[in-house]
Order: sequence, then structure tokens, then C-alpha cells
Amino acid sequence: MEQAGEGRKLGGILTEMRGDMEGPCEVVIGIGFNVSFGEADRQRLEQPAAGLHEMVPELSRNELITGMIDGLMGLLPHFEHEGFAAWQTGWNARHYHANQPVTLQQGSQRWEGIAQGVNKQGNLVVCIDEREVIFSGGEVSLRASR
Repeated sequence: MEQAGEGRKLGGILTEMRGDMEGPCEVVIGIGFNVSFGEADRQRLEQPAAGLHEMVPELSRNELITGMIDGLMGLLPHFEHEGFAAWQTGWNARHYHANQPVTLQQGSQRWEGIAQGVNKQGNLVVCIDEREVIFSGGEVSLRASR
């Protein structure tokens, strides 16, 4: 069995914004984690996946969510004044797909490119055919190219 979490999806983040990115806006943040994940679950997916209990068996879901909420409550007031740019460097340092070949799916459209990271607005930047393409809206599915 491969190392839990190594190259396997553990969760996802969905953000939806309404309003002006440079002014008043509302943001909905959805965060999902695979907590307990069995082999039958893995067989149904189109990508490698992991569960938190594989890495931290004693982890309580309540402790996890409480820690996440506490962390977000400390960060979000800064976002109102500083925007995403204050977190761009940290985000990109943790970007699993950075500088790697990826496949993006947005609706029926599909692209192959090299993930660059996110820009100061938080938009995904991918190099496709030697030009930077910015993905900023709609549902985008990002996968490592095989």
C-alpha cells in the first residue's frame, strides 16, 4: 500500500464569491475531508484518495472541525483588509500540483498544462501551450496528468 496521503486526495475546498473582489463581497467556503475511507470507496473514484484516519487514527472529527473553525476565524478578518494576496505565497508553497503536469476539466472542456499556482486574487494559473491561462470561475477539477 502506498503511503497514506502521498499523492492521494485527502479532501477539497470549494469557494464561491459574490460581489467585488476589490470591494464588498460575500464568500462561502466549503471544506471537505475524507475521514474514514475504505477500499470500496477508493474503487469508486477516478483518482487516488486517502482518509485522515489512515494517518491519524485517533483524530476526532469534532476536534478537527473545531480547530479549522478557530483557525479560519483568526484569518478571515485579515482577508477583509488584505485580500488573498497576503496568503498567496503560503498557498503556493503548499500547492501539491505546482510545476507539475495537470489535467483540468471545466464542464465539457478539458485542458492539459503545467500548474503554476495561484495569483494574488486566488485564481488558478496554468501554463497551457506556453501561455499562462487563468481559471477564476465555475467548477474546475484539477488532476495530476498520468
